[in-house]
Amino acid sequence: MISLKDGSVVTPDDDGDSATVLDITDKFLPIKPSASADYIVHEYTESYPIKNKITARVQDGKAFVRLSRGIDECPEGEYEIENLSGKCRGVFIGNIGQDINPIVCLAMENGGLEIFSLFSATQTGRFDSSGPLDGFKDIEAFKDSTVVDTVDGEFAGAYVTIFALDKNGDAKEIELTPSLNAEISFLQNNDDGKITEHKIVITQDWKITYSTSWFEGDPIEEYRGRIRPLKADYDNHVFEYSYVFFERLHYSQDMMATSEKINLAGSFRHTSDNLGYLVTPLSGPLTFGAQDTGSVFYEYTYLRDMPQSDSGEEAE
Repeated sequence: MISLKDGSVVTPDDDGDSATVLDITDKFLPIKPSASADYIVHEYTESYPIKNKITARVQDGKAFVRLSRGIDECPEGEYEIENLSGKCRGVFIGNIGQDINPIVCLAMENGGLEIFSLFSATQTGRFDSSGPLDGFKDIEAFKDSTVVDTVDGEFAGAYVTIFALDKNGDAKEIELTPSLNAEISFLQNNDDGKITEHKIVITQDWKITYSTSWFEGDPIEEYRGRIRPLKADYDNHVFEYSYVFFERLHYSQDMMATSEKINLAGSFRHTSDNLGYLVTPLSGPLTFGAQDTGSVFYEYTYLRDMPQSDSGEEAE
């Protein structure tokens, strides 16, 4: 919990030295969630700048986001934010991170909080809410902030973020998934000679997609759900998550998808390196393709798709 009186939390680092996280934007007043909120994404071309206005709004307990221009593969227009846990009463849009990264904060009628990452949605095509975030109750306002990290009084980095304020004025930082938001995959050889491709996509707003398909061929099935943090070891890049998958898409031979509502719960660990993640199922029905070893290595899909030199290394 972070108090707005001084905006700081002090914790010891690994060497026992004093490490401080300081909110330096007390001059920004908290803003109550409203029926609509706007955000401008500035894009720059060689000849002129482009402004893309993003509008989030609430109507009859539902939430929507409108793009004035297309982003990624999503054309301009209005999209409903799906799979809310209840009725939404107001929205707020701000940045989280060290770059342009609009996050829609959804204040729910029961006092809870859900979020929606615009760029995660336009990149994956999934306009789902994060679902209720743990630890947020009686939310009444939001506050844009710039947080500076210091170690022994020395500057150690900074980022922008959003704090949610409850009815007592206490503020809690809204955190995104610590994992890198990139598609990871691995290829599995089958006894019949076919190759199955397994893919995992984790978005920064706590959503997960696990899918299988024939390599360079038709899709087989896809699971859609949400994750929540269990453990995080940032020094060794080890993260553990619980998951709940609520939808399964099964593809027929004509590539038509049949949707099925499900409730699959479990957990997994993944350990990252420069090439991808070692995925280890911990509980639940899904193995994510792991066999007798209990773990399987998923590499970044974009690395596998890069041209290779004769030596097997990535071509420059």
